[in-house]
Amino acid sequence: MPVVTKITTQKNSGERYNVYLDYGKGEEFGFGVDENVLIKYDLKKVVSLMNLN
Repeated sequence: MPVVTKITTQKNSGERYNVYLDYGKGEEFGFGVDENVLIKYDLKKVVSLMNLN
């Protein structure tokens, strides 16, 4: 199960973020999200994506 390892602000938009994941083989880019999604799902470092409801 993937784990969030890092969240950074996107260069061209302060309201969008890049989420980096570790699938057990090291960190890699996972996906970009809007700020409201980041807040809604309480995405933060070391959150397993399997725990999201």
